[in-house]
Order: sequence, then C-alpha cells, then structure tokens
Amino acid sequence: MMYQTRTRSRQGQAIVEMAMLLPFFLLVVVGGMIDFGFAFYNVVTLQQIADDVAKELADATPPGGTLPSATQVEAMARAKNPSWWTDSNLTATTQAPVTIPGFPNDRGFRVVLTYDTPIYTPLWGGVFKRISGKSYLPLATQGTYRIPKHLNRH
Repeated sequence: MMYQTRTRSRQGQAIVEMAMLLPFFLLVVVGGMIDFGFAFYNVVTLQQIADDVAKELADATPPGGTLPSATQVEAMARAKNPSWWTDSNLTATTQAPVTIPGFPNDRGFRVVLTYDTPIYTPLWGGVFKRISGKSYLPLATQGTYRIPKHLNRH
C-alpha cells in the first residue's frame, strides 16, 4: 500500500503574513515620522522664539539700565509660543550682556530656552519612557543678539 501525501498550496501565505505585519510596520515608521516632525518643528520654533526675545532685549535695554528679570524674560518667551504648547514646559534664562564670539568689542544678550515636547505616538512614547524614564523629549536652544552699535557703550 502506498500513501500519497498532498502538498498544500502556499500561494496566499505571503499576503496573510504581510497583512498581519503591515499595521505594526506602519505604526513604527509613520509614528516615528510624526514624532520626529513635531520635534523638529518645535525645535525650530523654540530657536525662533529665543532669537526674537534676545533681539527684543538687546533693542529695549538702555545702556546701564536695569536688566529684565528671569520672570520677565520667560513672560516674553511665553507670549510668543504657539497656543498648543503648555506653558509649564517652557523655561527661559538670560545672560546679561555677553561678549559676542568673534567680535571682542561687541556685547549682546543670550537667551536660553528649554521646552519639553510631548511624544505623540503611543509606541514611541513607551519606547522613549522605557529608555530614558521620561514621557517627553527635552529640547534646548539659545539665541544671541548683538546690542546695536549706538547702544553698545562700555
């Protein structure tokens, strides 16, 4: 007696496997692109805010005048941030007139801003929290603006 074995067709196996893995793959790739895009947008926005605040400080502070407090600088920065940012995640510090690198006779204001940008996709949020212990991505930038020549007295 001979036994015959039937081989099953495997033509649909690859499609089924792809249908099972495609949502996870898209979540990883598209979710990463979304989070990276938001983080990139937020760091560019943060840089622009730092530059604008430093320029306002340099233009508005008279020579020998009182420097604004850290609270005032933070209020200036918060007035410029996008409406969907949470104010508690934005901090600002300033350094009183500093020497501009490459220009030893010029002074300016340096503003340092930090912002904790949230991670929007659950997968990357979980991965980042597991690695760093934080559910947000800390961003930091600084803006320096030279005091105009007619105000730059020592």
